[in-house]
Parts: sequence; structure tokens; C-alpha cells
Amino acid sequence: MAGADFSQEAYSFHPQRFWVQVEVHPDFQKRGIGTTLWEHLQRELEPFDPIKLQTETGEIHPAGIEFAAKHGFEKEIEEIESRLDLTSFEPGEFGDSVQKTMEQGIVFRSHGELSHREDHMHKLYDLVTTIEVDVPWPDPYTKPDYEVWSRRMLANPNLLPEGYVIALDGEGYIGMSNLWNSEAIPDLWTGLTGVLREYRGRGIATSLKVVALEWAKGAGILGTRTWNAQQNAGMRGINERLGFEILPAWFTCAKIIKEEETMKDAATKIRLPSENDYQAIVEIHNALFPEFPETAEEIAHSDKQRIKDMKDPVQPIKWKRFVWEEDGKVMAFGSYGQSSFMFHPRKFEVWAAVHPDFQNRGIGGKLFAHLIDEVMPFDPIKLSSWTCPEKVPTTVPFLEKRGFVGGMKVWDSKLTLTDWDPTPFLGAVTRVEEQGIRMMNMLELREMWPDWDRRIYEMEQGIWKDIPLPDPHTDPGFEWFKRHVLESPNLYPEAAWFAVDEDMPVGLSALWKQKAGNHLATALTGTSCTHRRRGIAMGLKVKALSFAKSQGHPWVMTDNEENNVGMICINKVLGFQDYPSWMGFDKVLKEEA
Repeated sequence: MAGADFSQEAYSFHPQRFWVQVEVHPDFQKRGIGTTLWEHLQRELEPFDPIKLQTETGEIHPAGIEFAAKHGFEKEIEEIESRLDLTSFEPGEFGDSVQKTMEQGIVFRSHGELSHREDHMHKLYDLVTTIEVDVPWPDPYTKPDYEVWSRRMLANPNLLPEGYVIALDGEGYIGMSNLWNSEAIPDLWTGLTGVLREYRGRGIATSLKVVALEWAKGAGILGTRTWNAQQNAGMRGINERLGFEILPAWFTCAKIIKEEETMKDAATKIRLPSENDYQAIVEIHNALFPEFPETAEEIAHSDKQRIKDMKDPVQPIKWKRFVWEEDGKVMAFGSYGQSSFMFHPRKFEVWAAVHPDFQNRGIGGKLFAHLIDEVMPFDPIKLSSWTCPEKVPTTVPFLEKRGFVGGMKVWDSKLTLTDWDPTPFLGAVTRVEEQGIRMMNMLELREMWPDWDRRIYEMEQGIWKDIPLPDPHTDPGFEWFKRHVLESPNLYPEAAWFAVDEDMPVGLSALWKQKAGNHLATALTGTSCTHRRRGIAMGLKVKALSFAKSQGHPWVMTDNEENNVGMICINKVLGFQDYPSWMGFDKVLKEEA
């Protein structure tokens, strides 16, 4: 009898603005069904704290106009729908216009003709998103991400490659007019017609429409339809000259629920960090997680490497960090990004941290909303975040309130080396060596193999494939490995131990230095699948931990996914003690195709 939905507009995105639609079959109107659905939509939207709702109705639906007004919606934009009867349209009458445009050196090509060019889609994206800035929108235009835009275009079953006409000046894309198929009616729809600002007023838009309409007429199409905002007088004039006849108007109606919140004053802002902010960032981190202290140098280095990841030729990622500043003081920080070794173009991690002294003031919620706002133009299908419930218990209801669901759990554990005696475990080292397998640290491998770094990288990628992860492992590339491992300030070559069988590394246990203290952290322990269940992982851990104790390091931290029973058992035998665990939270926005 009826249906209803709510959604957000990618091209004028705001995390608290929503489109709503309620439709009731004419036979069942005036029975309260629409109002009941509308009240249900309002309840569904409450967790998102909307500030504005928008809906669309038209003159052909007077009941819809009445319904919208009854529930507090006001007309915002009037859109003029018009139709051209192609059976009576004569393209030759506008041949002079097309000829004059071509005499300016402008040529017309279809998307179908240009699609083989390597740079075509990027040029078309730049053209479309530049023109769309000047299209009248109900709200400020937001430029979609290239991957989102291209996927939506190419995956659209109504795309007509030959009806998508592009104007070129030399190699430059300067204008376009496109027609799209409709599965509901025999007419075609005009998607967008426009020209770059510097080319306007030269008749190019008219010529583009004529070329597209001539193709449609030749293809046997009966008619085309278009919409234009009332204030878009230029395009409405072109349509009138071409013979489009005006149909009943459509209206975008809006209901303002509350005024958009702004920062309380000019002294409060969310911004990108500067070099001077890293000391404040690390102070926030260390106040929240004193057991895992970091230095400003480590965080700054990591950020610089992530920026390089964004330009990686193998797998570029998206990433950005922000800080919350109030009265000149950084009180919180957050980031969004993608994982290079669990890469998916539409999966993102979001994370925010507020200094304990400034919590429970709404800072975390606003910063987190800003991160989501930044990510949404990329059309994500899943958002993920991590927290330590035992250390920061408020984060669990914070994430659950926003639709995140708990998932993977990672156990931290700690070995106090000052109390640890390696003697009972040295037999594990002997048993590995009796198999003809040598144990060597990274410095020794450097001396033995010219391509030592490449061999280690390839071995590690094989190990990572079998480590439990929240998403499938992807190979980040050798350059990523060099940036994040070999160039890391935490790298400790003497404490990175490898098992070597003949001329290949087959296992490792690597400890990393922590700049904020003399303790160490386990980077990775694992064995190649061809050499498992031979005690190699245990032998490597004993070797690395024995070295760490000999150098006076007080303790070592490690972490393991809760189902990684084999490694957890090894750590228990060696004396590692449980520490507060971390938990991953996911919010699935769309099912993966």
C-alpha cells in the first residue's frame, strides 16, 4: 500500500541532512498510512541527530504538497520539467549553431568514442565536477571522490555511451550533454548539460544538446525530458528554443529541525595538525594509554609515512588526521584512513581520542561526526574503529550509539624480563638448530644477502596471509615495507631474529624499540607455512627475548587475536601475563557486492 525511505545526497553531503520520501498508493490515501510511515521515519532518524530534512513532490501530486506542508516542509527549489517530442524535432534547423561552434575549433565526441583513452575518465570527472559546482543545489555542493563517481557512472545500467556527448578544444574537455535511458518510460532523461565557465556564451551548450538530441532521434527515441531549477534561466532558454514543452513543476521542500551547529566561537576549530601539534597529540595518547607511551617523533614519523602511502604507486590509500583546538589548546585528535595490508577502496578506519581532562563535553562526538563527514563522499561500505574497553569503558556505548557492533578481540600480554629466566627454554633453540636451521639477526642477514630486504618482505607476506585479521590480507608492496618497517624509528635490527633454512628465511620474531621508554614491543612472530609445527616460532621467541634481557630491557609487550591459539599458548608457556584487551567495532553501511 505504501513505502518510505531516508537517504543522504552524495553531491551535497552533510552528516545531519537527510532526504525522506513517503509514498502511498492513491487507493489507500487519507487513511493515516502516510502519517504513520512518516512518524516511523522520524524515529529511525533520531540517532543521527538530523538538522534538516528534504523531500521532493510535484504539481501532479497535490496530496504530496499538502502532506509536506502539514508536516512542516516549505518549498526550497522549484524545478521545471520539460519534454521534447523528437518525432517533430528537426536537428537541421539548428545546423548553423553547430557549424559555428565547430568553426571555433570545438569538436564533438561521444563517451563511447573516447572510452578507450587512458586518461578519458579522469578528464571527464574533472569536467563534470567543475560544471556541477555551478548547478543550483539545495545545499552546498560536495565533490564526490573519483572512485565513487566513476563506479556509479560505469555501473549504471542506464548509461548510453553514444548519447553522452563531450565537447573538446584540442585535447581539453570543455563541455558535455548526456542522455540516459529510463526503464519506466520510453523517453530518455537529460543528466547534465554544461560548459566550463571560460567557454560560456559561445553557443557550445546549445550545440551539445543538438548533437545529443540528433543521436537520440536517429536511434528511434520518441522523446527526451529534462529538469532545470527555476533560477537556471540560461538552460531553460536553450530548452525553449529547441522546442521543449513545459510540464508540471517539481519542488524540493525542506524542514529545518534545528540550526546547524557551529564551533562556539572563532577560538574553537577542527583543523589539520601542524608540526607543533605533535607534542600535544602524544600527551593525549599517553594520558589515555600510559602503558603504551609514544613520543611526538614517532607519531610525526608515522604520519609522514602515511602521507607517502597516499601516493604509493602500487596501492594509494586515503588518510587524514585532525586536531580539535579550543582557545589555542589541542584537546583531542582523530583520523580516518585505509589499511594498506587489508585494503578495500570502500572500507575505512575512524578513530578519535579526547584528553581525559576534556571528556564529557561533546568534543569526541563532534570530532567523530567530522571524521564521518570527511569519509562519506568516498561511498564507504564499512567503517571500523578500535578501543580498549577496560581502559576507556565509555568508548563502547559511544560506538554502539553510533551503530557500531563489536567484532574482533585482540589480547595484549606482557613479559617482565627482570624476573624472567631463559634457562628452562633454551632447549627450544637447540631443537631448531638440530634441524639444520640457523638463527640470525637482521644485521647478519644484511651481510649475507645483497637482497636481504626483499627476501624478508616476501617471507613476511606469506606469514601475514595466515594471521587472523578483520578483513582479508592484501599485499601492500615492497616500497610500503621499506617505509613502515625498514625506515621506522622503532626498528631494532639486533632484536629482529630470523630462521634460515639453507638460503631462505623461513621464520622471524622481531622486537621493536619504544622511544618513550626502554621496553620493547613484538612487531611480528611467525613461520612460513612450509616450516610450521617444528618448534621454530618458540625457538625464535626465546632467542629474541634472551637478547632483550641481556641488553637490560625491562619488559616486552605483544598482542594476539583471540583465536590465534598457537601463538597465545607459546606466550603463556614463556610467562607472558594478560593485559587489557582491545576490541574492534564495525559499522556496515552497505553489503559488499
